[in-house]
Amino acid sequence: MTASMAASVAASVAASVAALVAALVLSGCADGTRAQPAAASARSAVAHTGPDSPPTARCRATAGLPDPACTPGASDPTVRADNLRTTVCVRGYSKNHRPAEAITGPIKRERMTAYGFGDRRLSDFELDHLIPISLGGSPTATANLWVEFNDHPNSSDQNSKDTLEQVMFGQVCAGRVGLDEARRAIATDWPAAYRRYVGPLTLHSP
Repeated sequence: MTASMAASVAASVAASVAALVAALVLSGCADGTRAQPAAASARSAVAHTGPDSPPTARCRATAGLPDPACTPGASDPTVRADNLRTTVCVRGYSKNHRPAEAITGPIKRERMTAYGFGDRRLSDFELDHLIPISLGGSPTATANLWVEFNDHPNSSDQNSKDTLEQVMFGQVCAGRVGLDEARRAIATDWPAAYRRYVGPLTLHSP
């Protein structure tokens, strides 16, 4: 091959490469964006599907206490320290404000699943108001509802927390304990409140 022919071939190859590079650049920038590496595209896909398909929230009860992230407690804003005599301290208040089973039944099943007890018997648990209705707890807010494992001490029909709630109700309506103090004690650590206001307590795990 003569020198002039070699130069011609080299020039032709260079022109072809330049044209190919230009085509690739234009295809990647035609819409004003640059082509993303595969890893970046994968991260983008994950970030997009995350909000659209959030994982099922799981709650965990520990030492007889509900998960504070799932059940922090919620109160009825219409019940205040200055109107106890016309609200919770009126005979029959809790009974009249307790939701019907048609409402609480589906909530209990949802809470059972959320707390990881979906395969357990419903009768083994009580759908409990963390802040009791008798102290102005919200009757239907999910933030105030969890599934408490039945302990039924002394073969009674009520759980230990129910006994505490009755004692705290009496203390609040008698003016010996403040409403906010009682709510906070039960919502934060009801077993500790039981030991303080009632007596020794043995917790039972599900």
